[in-house]
Amino acid sequence: MKPIFFYSVGGICLFIGLSWVLVRVDAFESLYRLSREYEHWELDEIIIAIFSAIIVVLVSLSIFTSRNLRNLRSETILRERLQQEAIAIRHLQALGTLAGGLAHSANNYLQPIITLTRLSRDEVAEDSEVQKYLDRVLSSAHNAAELFRNVLAFSHPNTATESIADIEQSLRQIKPLLDLSLARDVELEFEFDATGPVPLDSTSFTDAILAMVTNAGQAMPNGNGLITITTFKSEENDLGLRVEDNGKGMTADEISRAFDPFFTTKGVDEGTRIGLSIVRSLIERAGGSIAIHSTKGQGTRVEIVFTNFSRA
Repeated sequence: MKPIFFYSVGGICLFIGLSWVLVRVDAFESLYRLSREYEHWELDEIIIAIFSAIIVVLVSLSIFTSRNLRNLRSETILRERLQQEAIAIRHLQALGTLAGGLAHSANNYLQPIITLTRLSRDEVAEDSEVQKYLDRVLSSAHNAAELFRNVLAFSHPNTATESIADIEQSLRQIKPLLDLSLARDVELEFEFDATGPVPLDSTSFTDAILAMVTNAGQAMPNGNGLITITTFKSEENDLGLRVEDNGKGMTADEISRAFDPFFTTKGVDEGTRIGLSIVRSLIERAGGSIAIHSTKGQGTRVEIVFTNFSRA
């Protein structure tokens, strides 16, 4: 609106200035005498028409110029935004390549640990304490290998997996693992308003839920609160899952960057949000969508919907 206003004012000033010049040179008086001598010319109407045309031309020129300037400014802003997005994409691609390389190397280091632990486990008595410790080591090593596999999948996306996991059964099975990931004073509740299969294998499903629950647990300001996992059907009859907490919530800027690799609002020794990046990659490759809804100081709600998959 500002360019239109300035150009309109400029047109009016130009009109006033032109009129002042005509007055100074007695142009109006000459035209008046001329119109009285030749009344059939109807010079009064001609003069009014000329000045009206000048005003129309000036206003039209102002509006046209303003629109061109506005379009030029919009194109400039869009070009800068696209350049920034291109730079961000290149950075993410570099980070993905780095993460994939680290995951591949770490997975290679895990293989001797898994192999030697399994061999050591076979050498001890079944009821010994040592075997229990080795079982824990072996289980942790397998979990780490699966985590690195998901990091590799994130850095090298492909088509969605065809493996299926029943959502209610899977949630009940991993509840002990979820409880262990939370502080003692954080409660975890389930509400099953819908059930059915989802296009994720059990490992990917577990990793996604564990990442969301861990983030929800870390959002509790005093180390205590409530996390609720709810299954539901959307308005389009798609199966969905909701993880909701009553923690400290997130700002609009934090929500917009929550899925960025390595973005975090926590300290260096408190972990990162790379898990949410992997979660989004897993969900989107499975044909679903994920969204975060939050208000600062009022908790956070993360919703996953598997579109066009499990309709009744």
